Parts: sequence; structure tokens; C-alpha cells
Amino acid sequence: MALTRRRGERRAAGGSVDAAVALDAELRRGEVPSDPDERGAMRELVAQRLHRMRHRVPALIFLAVLFTAVTLLMAFTGTVRQAVGFAVFTVMVVGGNVYRSNRWHRSLRTMDTALSATEPARAPR
Repeated sequence: MALTRRRGERRAAGGSVDAAVALDAELRRGEVPSDPDERGAMRELVAQRLHRMRHRVPALIFLAVLFTAVTLLMAFTGTVRQAVGFAVFTVMVVGGNVYRSNRWHRSLRTMDTALSATEPARAPR
């Protein structure tokens, strides 16, 4: 699955691994490429990643429900120490995933807006 995803990103970046890595680094730093071809490749990369993130909220809810269910089962069948430990672990894992997901989604949206702002105006047909 990861290889398929990377192959699609490499294709969007122009076909080379170096171009994909460079675009990914620029995306992480929040730099908008100045070259029109790189901007087009970045636009495709951002569109792919935003498309993949379209189900992030249901996935995070499922993760929270899953971890909460395990924590409750631990509370009913285990010791208090185990239940508290797993509850802390649940809050850390779910909270960290929500934070990272929101941060990455905001970063992608910001880049998408910046790329749209730098797009040249098209002539009306």
C-alpha cells in the first residue's frame, strides 16, 4: 500500500524520486515553489494527499472508540493500575493522532490556498 501511494506521488511530482522528495520537503516547510512546473506538481501532490485524508474524521472516531472499548474492558477485568495506565495511554495515542491529523490537514489546506493564489488568471473562453 505504501509503495502504491509513493508511486502515485512520484508520478505527480514528475516521475523521479528526487523530485518527489524535494516537493515533500518544500511542503513540510510550507514553501510555495516558484517554478510553474513545480507548482503544478505541488498542486497535484497536495490534491492527492487531501483526497486521501477525506475519511480522517471517521477513522479518528473509530480509533477513539476502539481504544476506549479496550480501556473499559481493561477496567472491568484488570486491576486499577492497569486500567489507569491504559487510560493514560489511550488519551496520549488518540490525542496525539488527532493533533497530528489536524496539523497536517491545516498545512495541506494552507498550501492549497497558497497555490491557488499564485495560479495565473486564465483567459475566458
